[in-house]
Amino acid sequence: MPCNHFQLDSIPYPAAIVDHSGRVIRVNKQAIVFAGVQEKDLLNMPVHDALHPAELAQIDCPLCDYIKYQKGSALHNTNFKDRNLWQRISFSPVSIDEEDGLLQMGVDITEYVSAERENTDNEISIRSLLRKMPIIYYRIDKHEMIQEIVGAALSKLDIDVGDQSTICATDVFHELKGKYKSIVQHGRYFFESQHSTMQGEPWFFHYIFLTPENGDLTGFALDVTSMKLAQRAMLKLSVDKRNLARRMLQMQEDVRHEVARELHDEIGQSITAVRVIASAMLGAQDVAPDFYRKSAESISEVADKMYESAHELMYRLRPVVLDTLGLESAIQSCIHASGLPQVGVDVNLDIEGEVETMDQLVQLTLFRIVQEALTNIAKYAKASKVQIEIARKKTFNESTCYSDLLELKISDDGVGFSGDLQQNKHGMGLPGLRERVQALCGILNISSRVGEGVKLFVRINLKMADIDSQ
Repeated sequence: MPCNHFQLDSIPYPAAIVDHSGRVIRVNKQAIVFAGVQEKDLLNMPVHDALHPAELAQIDCPLCDYIKYQKGSALHNTNFKDRNLWQRISFSPVSIDEEDGLLQMGVDITEYVSAERENTDNEISIRSLLRKMPIIYYRIDKHEMIQEIVGAALSKLDIDVGDQSTICATDVFHELKGKYKSIVQHGRYFFESQHSTMQGEPWFFHYIFLTPENGDLTGFALDVTSMKLAQRAMLKLSVDKRNLARRMLQMQEDVRHEVARELHDEIGQSITAVRVIASAMLGAQDVAPDFYRKSAESISEVADKMYESAHELMYRLRPVVLDTLGLESAIQSCIHASGLPQVGVDVNLDIEGEVETMDQLVQLTLFRIVQEALTNIAKYAKASKVQIEIARKKTFNESTCYSDLLELKISDDGVGFSGDLQQNKHGMGLPGLRERVQALCGILNISSRVGEGVKLFVRINLKMADIDSQ
């Protein structure tokens, strides 16, 4: 176009006209400002020196290469590092005094490039984050082939995703078979799936499929194994609670039945005997002088028997010695009541720490565990030695107690047992004790092998249970 009709100053960007050798012939005001030199110095200067990146050699400059050969792209994105500026530079042919030249014009695209780079960096960051998170991100094309699948959870699944483009989606997501069209139609799909880890352990995932505009399926697989295991644990706990409630009701009925039997068999018979003796004394006539003395002796003997029966019954219901003499004396009486020392079994009790200051509920639980264990040992173990260890362990940090544990260990050298404790006769009465210990935020474990005796272990965190009386 004729140069007298071409107004460079009307262009709101840096613009210059260059000849075939690449020297500047005309410039506008924006180009002068951009170059940072006066117009007289800018004219006849090589355009590379004035308006191209300073750190780019002329031989490597794609803009100068286009000026020289006028081949290749007439549009280039150029980064001026010294000005922290990105420009998109274009060339257009112009007619200058009936000679051909080139119009170079630069448009500032710094914000565009920054936004593009930020999007790219964000996408890279997201992919990097996905690789670390316990999830799976996937993208599936319309041919049901996996185009992308990333996520830390992939390491837990026994699938090879080395060449992702050759993996059929239904080989990974088995529940997807026959549902692709329905997902595309409705735009969303959710299902739960169970996989096996490389170690053979079960892993559960919730899969969510979404349909973007390009028709690919994208979504996430969320690892919900912990949630599923927690649900199973809660279900088991619910079942255990129901079983415990049934056992407690049965135990209550058993206690009532035992009390009724004891009252009838022992105390009831003794009271009947007293009534018979008293009636005989009231109706006696012309009796020998020592009749009343012998009757009184009989009443005294029956009364002693009644007291022993009542005392035994009260001991079964509540060990009075635990309230009056303390835990150690109560356990010693329990050892004696088991009959083990009387038949030559060596029962050793070792107590360490401040156990007498613990809450009464803890002491009663320990007493019942020892009582039940000794009863089972006396019935089944055929042991010659029994070791009972009770220890309260406090750990201090300067002047503040931050750990308070109670441990009970009972072991014997008897015949032992094998198999499931719940199916073994040695476990009678122990399920209820286990629930008692768990109610105190503790654990109860029992282990045994045939011929190697039985080991019982109890640990209660007194601070966690918040039941320390101190």
